[in-house]
Amino acid sequence: MLDHHQPTLTMNTHHRWIIALLGTLLLGGCRSVTADGPTGGEDMKQEMMQADRDYCEATAEHGIDGWASYYADDGVKLELGGDTARGPKQVAEQDAPMFEDPSIRLSWEPVKGFMYEDGVHGFTTGRFCLVRAGAGGEETELATGNYVTVWRRGVDGWKIILDTGAPDPPPGN
Repeated sequence: MLDHHQPTLTMNTHHRWIIALLGTLLLGGCRSVTADGPTGGEDMKQEMMQADRDYCEATAEHGIDGWASYYADDGVKLELGGDTARGPKQVAEQDAPMFEDPSIRLSWEPVKGFMYEDGVHGFTTGRFCLVRAGAGGEETELATGNYVTVWRRGVDGWKIILDTGAPDPPPGN
């Protein structure tokens, strides 16, 4: 039952709280690695961050196929306030509408990377931008925000095991 004496969270505030909680939980089990660390150090972190950049490039070049190809079979896309997709096939089905309009482009850039001590898992955080290209070449920004992607390194390279993000609040909020 809803307690009318408690303040309700707006969806944007709710998104920020979930991202903050997820980040706190992730940071609790990892550390930023150093070059002499047991996990392969800075090289492994940079390799993971490059995988994130390659993921963005594959998405730009191949659309939904590039987007879904980076998910592990057990990878989860957590859509805040919406459905959760598991594995490349469900991710492709859920996100296909986002790629139907060729004038819309999603891009992102990892800002930080962290490795777990096992040397196999890590995560990147960064900023994303969704834009629409106009007929005259001008771009209209549709959304910006933050994301967290959890990665696992295997024989087939770095694969996503969890991905989520939250848009920035509208200006003036």
